[in-house]
Amino acid sequence: MTTHCTRCGKRWIIRIHQPIKGYICPDCSTRNKLIRKGILKERKEK
Repeated sequence: MTTHCTRCGKRWIIRIHQPIKGYICPDCSTRNKLIRKGILKERKEK
């Protein structure tokens, strides 16, 4: 199955046991953790 990230729109293949709706890709979830820790600054979307 394929799904897309609700933040960046990236598509990739997932296992069938993962939830499809509202899924955030590993890149976006890692970025969120780093932003919460203060390591990265959040980018403003234009």
